[in-house]
Amino acid sequence: MKCAHIFSILFAIFLSLAAFANDNDIDLQHSLVINLGDITPDDVQIIGHVQGLLVRDDYAFVFHHGGQVLAYNLEERQFVSSFYLPGNTSHCNNASFGTKMYSSKSRFPMVYVSDCTHDGSCYVYDLYTDHAIEVQRIFLADTPVPVECGTGWFIDENANKLCMHWFGKVWSFRIPSKHKKIVRLSVAGKEAAGLMNTPVVHQGACAYQGYHFFPCGFAGEPTYITVNDPASGQTWNFRTDTTVCPYEPEGVCGWDGGIYVTYSGSGRDVFLYRFEIRKK
Repeated sequence: MKCAHIFSILFAIFLSLAAFANDNDIDLQHSLVINLGDITPDDVQIIGHVQGLLVRDDYAFVFHHGGQVLAYNLEERQFVSSFYLPGNTSHCNNASFGTKMYSSKSRFPMVYVSDCTHDGSCYVYDLYTDHAIEVQRIFLADTPVPVECGTGWFIDENANKLCMHWFGKVWSFRIPSKHKKIVRLSVAGKEAAGLMNTPVVHQGACAYQGYHFFPCGFAGEPTYITVNDPASGQTWNFRTDTTVCPYEPEGVCGWDGGIYVTYSGSGRDVFLYRFEIRKK
């Protein structure tokens, strides 16, 4: 029995290591899109550090700690506006587009913004290029959410699920009806949606084209883009501080066949990179 127990432990360790392995069957290519700091007017006051990111059509929205949002037109390479999320002074750790418009007047799908400061909740907005309207708030009802664990909410459009990463795991829930102003999700109703398998602390998260993407690490330390395949459990960790830039990765969003990630540089610099998966 003792030998069998030891064998089972060793086998579990082997599987765990295999999950972290880079089998070199995919590559992650990158290109610099723009330094958003170059097109941000000097008279625009920026409050709070860069956090979540959304990219859709020709627009990029950069979310900051404290609730400020800076909007840019990428096609015209122009700054559009600065505004604040109503009632939100949280970390805005992650931002994710949903699958549905809030109304016939909506410009974009509903947006899910992670608190990650006070209670780990998720703010849901009807987003425009110069303002946002809060339409829903999502809470976990039956478990304490540690502030420091970096909780992050994101929509997996392929699976049609609302996901949350927490303590190295990814949970999924049914996407709540947009008609409910307050939603309290039960942990008892969660489904496993994969592990994060990140070598260092995670920043943002997004689901795109069947994969989960996690920017990881801090400036001055190793940073990564971790790519998870929820279906197989396979993980690829692509180091970026030595191959992309030395800054801290923050927000992440999938759009138009690529993954967009912000790296917060010195001063007002915010470097927007595009990553694309290439299968070998």
